[in-house]
Amino acid sequence: MKITLDQAFEGFLLYKKAAGMSLNTLRNYKNTWHKVQAHFGDTSPIFQDLTRDDWIKFLAWLSDDYTTNPDGVAPRGEISLSPKSLCNIHTDLC
Repeated sequence: MKITLDQAFEGFLLYKKAAGMSLNTLRNYKNTWHKVQAHFGDTSPIFQDLTRDDWIKFLAWLSDDYTTNPDGVAPRGEISLSPKSLCNIHTDLC
């Protein structure tokens, strides 16, 4: 049975909730998921069809092209992700 990337994430998140992950950890997973959705677009690909190269392209896109406009007391405008944020996203996906 083939599942979509959306379905795979829903199952992953459900598993992590059942495993007792903290709300902050679950929030981090969701933030990572929003970035994955932004990269792969509105149509969720078949999870099993994604290759290592697809994920490398995703991480390269985050590093080279992705910008964010973080909330906070002092607006900073659009910024790129820090190396630590990129590492955290990589860890979230492993």
